[in-house]
Amino acid sequence: MEGTGRGGTTDFHRSTRRSSSSRVRSPVAKEDLTLVRLLRLGDEGKDIVAIKRMLARFGVGFPPPVRVNGKFNDHFGPKLDAAVRRFQKKNKLEVDGIVGYMTFKALVGKADAFDSKLLSSFSVERIGDWGIIGRRSAFAGLDMGVDFLGAGPIPMFADGEIVRIVRTGSGWPGIGGLIVVQCDKGPMARFPIYTAEDIKIPASHTVGKRLAKGDLLADATGTRQAPGIELGWAGPRPDFRGTLFTARHGHYSGTPRATAEGTDFWKTLSAWMAKGA
Repeated sequence: MEGTGRGGTTDFHRSTRRSSSSRVRSPVAKEDLTLVRLLRLGDEGKDIVAIKRMLARFGVGFPPPVRVNGKFNDHFGPKLDAAVRRFQKKNKLEVDGIVGYMTFKALVGKADAFDSKLLSSFSVERIGDWGIIGRRSAFAGLDMGVDFLGAGPIPMFADGEIVRIVRTGSGWPGIGGLIVVQCDKGPMARFPIYTAEDIKIPASHTVGKRLAKGDLLADATGTRQAPGIELGWAGPRPDFRGTLFTARHGHYSGTPRATAEGTDFWKTLSAWMAKGA
């Protein structure tokens, strides 16, 4: 798979990020164009529009994207996946349908000014952006975890793996979505982390999928059915069910209150975001 650095001519990708005091750039194919994330089937964004435009110039049977009602289709669908694979085969890259650094490097020679604008603006929005959890106005309190209100992206906390997914009806309020990840190392790896309630989980996310720090974990829908989202330490292996609080203490009563586990998660997350690591 692109980005693993194992076998053949594979793509290498490092998460690009920026704190308030510094910016660390990932490998770039042009000075002004940055690969911010791996792109694959099911993803959406301005960067995908740029990839479509560049790919259409390489004679691999992919038509130039056109605006419909003033907007480009920014979805990475099956036709784009197939075209990326044809392009990779033609250029002797690993054929996996994923746009990582090596594929991006081969494509970017055909980038024009509009593609550059799309990629650069997406990079500004993406790099170092903690999404909804970075907004002070979204913070809504502590209980077993941390509550947030509003709509927006929820980024992956650190490099790691998806270990559990329930798209609806998980038992959490609202939409009832649930995704649990286990980070590889650092303070965010102390326990698995759950994100739940009014969330939309990308269709491409599956148990076992690797995510880099800053990759989209889920979107807070802002539908206020729950009325928001909750993040915190999840229950332990092998099932990753419930929360760390319920694993330690049993049922959480209906009286909202800040728990030691929720407080610990918020302190850990706050320090991690402030560090910009």
